[in-house]
Amino acid sequence: MECETNTIHCKYCFGICTVHKSKSITTSDQVIDSLSNEVIYTGNALASENIESGAKPVQSFFNKKPKRAYKSLENVIVQQRETISTGMAEFDAVLGNGIVRGCAIFIGGNPGAGKSTLIMQVCANTIRQGEIVYYANGEESEERVRICAERVGFDPTQYPNKFFLEYSNDYDRHREAILDIKPSLVIIDSAQVMKSANATSSTDQICYIALDLQFISDKYKIGSFLISHVTKDGVLIGSNKALHMVDVGLFLRKEHETSKFVCLSIYEKNRFGPPDGEQWFETKAKGLFPIDHEEE
Repeated sequence: MECETNTIHCKYCFGICTVHKSKSITTSDQVIDSLSNEVIYTGNALASENIESGAKPVQSFFNKKPKRAYKSLENVIVQQRETISTGMAEFDAVLGNGIVRGCAIFIGGNPGAGKSTLIMQVCANTIRQGEIVYYANGEESEERVRICAERVGFDPTQYPNKFFLEYSNDYDRHREAILDIKPSLVIIDSAQVMKSANATSSTDQICYIALDLQFISDKYKIGSFLISHVTKDGVLIGSNKALHMVDVGLFLRKEHETSKFVCLSIYEKNRFGPPDGEQWFETKAKGLFPIDHEEE
């Protein structure tokens, strides 16, 4: 049987048809089988006088109006953001008021500047506040991480099941662990060695990991650090793209190559604090300690 014209919409041909009109009736939004009351077509069907009483209208996929999501700015509620202290008031001040829960921080610096030491001190201080830390380590063995922790005065035996870590450069593997543990603080060390099956080139890897880490941090209210290396010119690798994905950029630099003084400063952006914050530290046997210092 072939379709004819000028009649009604049909569930069998989805067009204009007289062959099946006894099987279907229409409303402005739907076609309903006259025997079973089953909705057999939705769309901009033509109105019909044959509508069967008691048939419930169904919202069409095609003419469904999206829920209005816009609002006037004065109706936007700004919630108080909780923070985690780094354990160093001066470091907290650089960030604004500590590590914001849900904030992803991109931190880099020259080799030997003290990135791993400073971050380990933050981990130790976070755990002392009763929080849980996950350290995604792709560069150093788990044994070396423990040695670093003990060097800054942290005894993991005093805080069982508070400091979790795994030695792997598989970011997707670390991601599963983060979602399982739901820690308060996450460290990714480092952006250059982590790989994900969801990205291809080295630059794409860094951007994907930064974006995904920011998403996880925001969703589960986790504070996170993504550690990065620098180029020969002193530029953070991947920073030109990755910094768009995260909330804060930090740079740790030595005063000069042989100096024991290092400066931690905001690198290009700080969503939750001052854009020009900086703090000097002195490198000692037990870690980096804030000081008042003017560069010569």
